[in-house]
Amino acid sequence: MYEKAAGKYDLQTARVLTNIAQIYLKLDKRKDAKNAFEDALDVYEKNDPLTADHQGKYVGLLETVGLLEAGDDEVGKGESNLERAIAIREKLNGPDSEELAATLYGLARVYLMSGKYEEALPVMMRSIDIRTGDDGKVHGAPSVMEMSADCLLSKLGKEDERKTLKQRFADRNVVEPAGPRTPEEVKLIQGGVVNGKALSLPAPRYSATARSKGVRGMVKVNVLINEAGKVIFACAVEGPRELHYSSEMAAYASMFSPTTLKGHPVKVSGVLKYNYLP
Repeated sequence: MYEKAAGKYDLQTARVLTNIAQIYLKLDKRKDAKNAFEDALDVYEKNDPLTADHQGKYVGLLETVGLLEAGDDEVGKGESNLERAIAIREKLNGPDSEELAATLYGLARVYLMSGKYEEALPVMMRSIDIRTGDDGKVHGAPSVMEMSADCLLSKLGKEDERKTLKQRFADRNVVEPAGPRTPEEVKLIQGGVVNGKALSLPAPRYSATARSKGVRGMVKVNVLINEAGKVIFACAVEGPRELHYSSEMAAYASMFSPTTLKGHPVKVSGVLKYNYLP
């Protein structure tokens, strides 16, 4: 109806489509949300060249769609949209902007999740460098950035870089529930092995290649579960390397009941174990 009034490729139509997509996301209708976002992208692309304000809206959509695609096993498309977003952010916001740092981090996470560790490293480190102040410390970073970067460096065997990274994030250590701290001050609690606490625990994909090679054993995955019970970080730390990626993907697909401490929702750090049998 709105398209008939304003025109299919009117920029106001793009705004309405974006709002509709956000509603779909809240209703957990990811496919419908992605379709609406993509329709909005098409409107912006039909109106090229865009003003700076509309470029900002357009690049924000590229980032949103890219991350949705990566989360829905369309990793190649997700990477492409995020790479396009980075090129626009550099011109629009500058090479040292917080906006660019956020987009770089999103792409690094996608590379990390898809096992492209070598590609992820320079992108991740550039995002961290942008957020590093004159004091040598990282400021304004997402809560899981240190964990993501440490996971990446661990997978690449860069132990010296891991030590340096910890120093750069030294004053961002999470607060454990101890002493007289109130529940509001508790940022994270340790959950230990959390397999038995999952509402949904999909089995990891045991690839035919790994099975034919006789690759088997236990894989341990460190996870961070947010206040809503969703896994927002997963890093395989033990077990056959060939089984790390499938274990991490299974961890991301898991779901838990929200954890509260005296009525306050909190994040939970834990371990998921996956046993691959022949």
